[in-house]
Amino acid sequence: MGQDLEQISEYFQHPQAGTWNIVGVIFFFLLILLSLWLTLRNARWKRRARVLVRGKSSANKRKTPRLPIRIPVQLYTATGKKPHNSEVLDISPGGVKLLLFQDEGDFPPHSLARISAEQAPWKNFGVLNLEVLRVRAGPVRGTVVLQGRWKNVSKEKRKQLQRAILHRLR
Repeated sequence: MGQDLEQISEYFQHPQAGTWNIVGVIFFFLLILLSLWLTLRNARWKRRARVLVRGKSSANKRKTPRLPIRIPVQLYTATGKKPHNSEVLDISPGGVKLLLFQDEGDFPPHSLARISAEQAPWKNFGVLNLEVLRVRAGPVRGTVVLQGRWKNVSKEKRKQLQRAILHRLR
């Protein structure tokens, strides 16, 4: 190893080694430093972007509890009388996520719907109004996942729903 370093130093001290060789080595060294600096800067930008998108912590930031539950429900359009068979995937005092078994296109985003069921925790609440927020393809072909928030639901009903969810989460 020491012999190799001596040969390298002799090469650069040799009168035939021109200034262009030295400039080339310095340029190569600066190019490596530049690529390292750009990589670190890019990583810092990605970390900042992640913080902006997700927030500073990855903790659950929900204001209300969410209960993953499977309840069969009947979903109606705001004007329709024909029920759509669906299933609740999760429920919270703020809204609900539903799985529709048939994609009939009756529920575009920002449309209103009514939902009812005969099982707990729903049977105490009767028919609730829902504003459809998102419509996505479901896990199986021909199914749709609807996300919505409660519309015109009193604070008292929301509190009852929150208590029922908290009771089931314990």
